Amino acid sequence: MESITPFWQKNESMKKTKIFVYPLTTRFNEKLANPYIKDVCKALNNHFVCVNYNKPSNIGFLNISKYFFQSNLFHLNWIEDLPDKKGGFFQTLFFFLVLIGTKLFGKKIIWTVHNKSTHQKKNLYIKKFLLYILSRNANYIITHSKEGIEYVRQLNPKIKKKHVLYIPHPVKSKILPPVKNYEYDIIIWGNIMRYKGTHLFLQYLSENSLLETYKILIIGKIENKNYEKELRSYPSSKIIIINRFIEEEELTDYIQKSKIILFTYQNEYVLSSGALTDSLGFNQAIIGPNTGAFNDLAKEDLIFTYKNMKDLPAVIDKILASKKAHNEQKIKNFIQQNSWENYGSQLYKWTKQKS
Repeated sequence: MESITPFWQKNESMKKTKIFVYPLTTRFNEKLANPYIKDVCKALNNHFVCVNYNKPSNIGFLNISKYFFQSNLFHLNWIEDLPDKKGGFFQTLFFFLVLIGTKLFGKKIIWTVHNKSTHQKKNLYIKKFLLYILSRNANYIITHSKEGIEYVRQLNPKIKKKHVLYIPHPVKSKILPPVKNYEYDIIIWGNIMRYKGTHLFLQYLSENSLLETYKILIIGKIENKNYEKELRSYPSSKIIIINRFIEEEELTDYIQKSKIILFTYQNEYVLSSGALTDSLGFNQAIIGPNTGAFNDLAKEDLIFTYKNMKDLPAVIDKILASKKAHNEQKIKNFIQQNSWENYGSQLYKWTKQKS
């Protein structure tokens, strides 16, 4: 028998602000899809009505046309990548039409700034123009790193402080017990892409006769065959490369067997990282570049950072020699304070204050 929603619950739902989230594509449920959007939708749906929740689309940004008039807010992510999408010219043109429409019909835009620079080097002029336009027209700008605030100010020097909100990248609530028996010194995990700089780390080890110094596990789906070939070109019995998508249970096992989780992202790209915050709950030491969210977490005494590749081996050696390389209680506190549930609540309160 079909359940009937009480009228008072229907009224409560109708009172909620309706929000459209982009990008929510048909890759939503694929293994390799970035889980960020799925987590955002779930968090927002506790406080808003996410109109396209569980309704992924294969028409990209054009999907907003289905929900434009029923939405009050548009939560936009990675808009700078629009020119690279299928039908990128038309999607980009449609974005400008939507921008005009939001002004005409009193809609509001939430823009999350994820990166300092696009990962793909084509269409750079129009991408920079999109970022420039968003910095001047978004009603709410979210950044997951303090450096992101300064980045937005560079895009729009006249922006008011109240228009930009720093929220640490939300963390999934988990913390695993520590493991004492390590098989690997270092693990590099996630989608292995060139901008993440894994090749630069191996290149530095090779040039300084350090390839046999650390037992390194590189695990995750590699960007393409050429990049995989490049990574495998460094001869070392201590470097293990597993090129495939890894299920969470298996990944957890590999990470717990590694003393250090290493991020080698290039400074010119990164502001924040979902893989970084996901790694906090694994209860292992983390090293990343001294930039963006990595720098924020280092100041909280949660992770370690390095300034350049020359500086990195000393940081690794210090951790490997340490019996306890991280502050477990501080990590627990950070995870509790920066849950996805709290993200939805913060955003709801902020939009209400500014409305």
